Amino acid sequence: MSASTFEFNDPQGCIFGMKACKCQRHKAKPVRPLTELILDCWLRECDKRPYQNLVLHGNVYRRRMYRHMTVRDLEVVVTFLQSKNHVKSLEIAYMDIPERLVLWQKLAKVANKLEKISFIAANIPQKLLEFMSVFAESSRIRVMRLSGSELTMTHAKHLRCFVLHSDNLQYLDVGYCGLDESTFAMVADGISKSRSLKAVDMSRIVNRSPVSYVDENKLGTLMAMILWTCPLVEIHLKKCGLDTESIQPLLEYVARSETLLYLDLGSNKLEGRGVSEILTAIKGKNCMIGLDVSNNRLGENGGEAIGHQLPETRLRYLDISRNNIPAEQMNLILSTIKKVFQTRILNIIGNEYDTKLAATLHRQTYANIFILEALDAKVTYDLDRKQLRVVSCENMMSMYNERYFRHANTDLWPHCFFIQNDVKDNLEWKKLDKTKKVLVNGMFVGPFIIARNGRVVGIDDAVDDEMGL
Repeated sequence: MSASTFEFNDPQGCIFGMKACKCQRHKAKPVRPLTELILDCWLRECDKRPYQNLVLHGNVYRRRMYRHMTVRDLEVVVTFLQSKNHVKSLEIAYMDIPERLVLWQKLAKVANKLEKISFIAANIPQKLLEFMSVFAESSRIRVMRLSGSELTMTHAKHLRCFVLHSDNLQYLDVGYCGLDESTFAMVADGISKSRSLKAVDMSRIVNRSPVSYVDENKLGTLMAMILWTCPLVEIHLKKCGLDTESIQPLLEYVARSETLLYLDLGSNKLEGRGVSEILTAIKGKNCMIGLDVSNNRLGENGGEAIGHQLPETRLRYLDISRNNIPAEQMNLILSTIKKVFQTRILNIIGNEYDTKLAATLHRQTYANIFILEALDAKVTYDLDRKQLRVVSCENMMSMYNERYFRHANTDLWPHCFFIQNDVKDNLEWKKLDKTKKVLVNGMFVGPFIIARNGRVVGIDDAVDDEMGL
């Protein structure tokens, strides 16, 4: 297409040329060629120094280029990634990847040199995953996100091959990929046999449409089998339809695991008895420091179970938001958290509050028991009612949006960053010779879990042992 040619795709589906319509609404726009200079500007716009993360968002692309991605555009992207050695992350979201076999092979070679690759709600060519699996042994990819992208059986086979042969892959996101039981079993086989995988996001792992029936008990058993063979550090199982009965095989692994740090069971069908059994399974475990049971059916019984059993755990992060827990049980939960070495982050939005709860939360935040910047709620004074009340804030949402970016650039897990500048931040961490990866780029990244002698232990215990406290 020449530079003088014009075309415009109307949002309502109409296609007009310059001579077809003269009105202002359907005014033709010039086709903008994609260049490496434009990609470099987008890289600096969407990222901070040292500009290592390239994001190609479909909506932004169409709004600025007035068209979809073409084969020539994909060639420019591949050339740009080959010339920019400092780029470590590529994200393609909400757009179709053009069909060109030679470019797919080049893109696979370039992608395997990155540390993070993301295809969010994009059509992933089967040949692209096949080429990536061929180069998997030399791949540097540590984080792979396929969330929202449809995976067929052929996709699942190539993904399994990539996970099996990769020695650097640590985080895999296959949530919302519309898998059925056969494709899920294929991906699960690769995860269970992986040599390097540490964290998995399997949220909405199976498409729960009216025409597909899913056995939750079978799904829970398959997930437990994965965990027994692959000792993971972080697990996300949102919107999997799990209830108290279906999580029993999973809890057997949680009770015996020495590596699991964070368990995400949000947006399921858990009730009071379910959360009670979860807390019983992690009772006294130093390694388990994060639990997400948000958007379930805990209610009054779940609130009482958390209030009575929370002091017996070592949880530093707890999300109980949107569970309709009454104010009396919320007061019981907050009254059990009295010291700074207990739960540091607590999400409570979506439950019931009263004046007593607001006063308790205000007193605890003033005493630095909670990290104020990480709370999803804050206490304010109502001038009309002349009393304290709890309101929501967006601090946790902004931190959650950055979790994958932070994970891609460090060797620690996302929720470890919520505990920055904790009570022991004045200690000289460089004296801890046996600890690993406590300092990242010379910055303290937050003390709750480190690895020592091949075993995951609490940072408080490690500091006491090394510093003689």
